[in-house]
Amino acid sequence: MWSLFSRSASASFQYDIGDPVSPGEGRSVFTLHYAKKKGCGTVMSAFVCQGFVHNNTELELARSAVQRLKTLRHPCILEYVDSLESDKAVYLITPPVTPLITWLLDTSLSADQKTNVLAWGIQQIL
Repeated sequence: MWSLFSRSASASFQYDIGDPVSPGEGRSVFTLHYAKKKGCGTVMSAFVCQGFVHNNTELELARSAVQRLKTLRHPCILEYVDSLESDKAVYLITPPVTPLITWLLDTSLSADQKTNVLAWGIQQIL
């Protein structure tokens, strides 16, 4: 019976966290990872803030960012799907995303087209 109460929350988390996405490291308290839902294998993205890498202030910042994202609904803001908060880490699950730097490096657009894409993206967040 005590095993029911002492079970860790991460054991019942519905997502498998995969490899990290390389660009953008060190630019945020979160690290972007590939993720899959355990039951159906749906591809998702996971933003992870580990406690052993970051200090407690950054872990608290990650917790407040997750709480804030839960309340926001707008077509131009990343959609909240699920999250897990523990004393050592914060996991935020969103629909699949690609970092802008990765998309710009992989795309075959001209320099002018890339500039237009960047301008459109900045307009969307303002």
